[in-house]
Amino acid sequence: MTSSPLSTLPSTSISDLRKLHEENAILKTTLGSLKEQLMIDLERQLKNGQQEINREPFTPSFVIKAESLNQTPKARSSISSISSPAILWRELQLERKRSQLYRKECKSLRTAVDALSEGDVIDKLTHRIGVLEGEIKDIRDENIALNKIQKFQETKLMSEETLEQEWPLKIYILEQDISILKSQLSKSKILANSYRKEKLGLEDQVKLLVIDKSELVKEIESIKNREGNGGGSDTFTSLRSEIKSLHGELKTAGNQISTLKQSYKSLNSLMKSSIIKERNLCREKDKELIETKRMLDNARDDARLNILNMKSLKKTLNSLTIGNLKIKEVSSLLPSSSQVEGLDLTVLESLLPGEIDVERTKFMSPRPPVSEVKRELRWGGSKGGRKVNSPK
Repeated sequence: MTSSPLSTLPSTSISDLRKLHEENAILKTTLGSLKEQLMIDLERQLKNGQQEINREPFTPSFVIKAESLNQTPKARSSISSISSPAILWRELQLERKRSQLYRKECKSLRTAVDALSEGDVIDKLTHRIGVLEGEIKDIRDENIALNKIQKFQETKLMSEETLEQEWPLKIYILEQDISILKSQLSKSKILANSYRKEKLGLEDQVKLLVIDKSELVKEIESIKNREGNGGGSDTFTSLRSEIKSLHGELKTAGNQISTLKQSYKSLNSLMKSSIIKERNLCREKDKELIETKRMLDNARDDARLNILNMKSLKKTLNSLTIGNLKIKEVSSLLPSSSQVEGLDLTVLESLLPGEIDVERTKFMSPRPPVSEVKRELRWGGSKGGRKVNSPK
């Protein structure tokens, strides 16, 4: 709402202007009532004058009484119902005195109005009327904006309620995902324990194979030493066949050792990767559950704020409607409807006590709408590739 330019004037000039404003309003009301009374008196005088013209010339009261004694009772009753000319003449004199007093009052009021119109009071009042018309336009625009904000708050509150109804389902889905991940983590721990046992068994086998290899090497060296000392041909062929078989066993043992090492490495890396993956998934789900609960609390707080804002908006709209109704009532009571909007509410309250309430016509500025809650939530799926999206 634009501020009034009269706010820049000093306090003394504002008080003088308000006094002139009040005097002008009182003069207008009294002038209207005097005009109405004067018109009534003039009409009455015209009627009385017409009756005097049509009536016979003035005769004293004793003549009327003497004539009334000679009349019949029926005629006497008809004459007594008509007022005497003396009474009518007295009433006419009283009406003339009243009209003279009214003329004097009208002259004094006219001089007061001329004195007011000599300065720049009328210009200030017309300027004030323009300013108040602008303020009324701003108040109407503000009323439209408040209605729009109320509709927006109602739609947002409905969406918040629907979103709040969907929160328990989302929390239930997240809890189910967390339970599945916990079961998978327990299974991965059991698998890791079995891999550790296999690792220990493979290490024992490797140790045994190393021992067998060292023993075979010793036997081969002993056989070579025997050949160098000069053994028989039969023993030589048997030893050669044993050496070949031992070499084959050594190769197979070496192959087994290499395969066992490779399987150990692959199992160890798979176990570590699965444990890390399951831990990361559990952490992500825990974070998502915490974030979901936090957003649910924020949504509830926003819903409470929306309800409070709607209540304040309803109060503001009620005050606006009451103010508009009171202004219409006052405009119907004042004599000139063209300058009703230029009158100050405090002046109207002084003129018509009990008809307008200034405190209830103080309008509120519209509050900005509550910041929109982020409705789009995306959670990473579980091992089965589950994804939950909130409705937009």
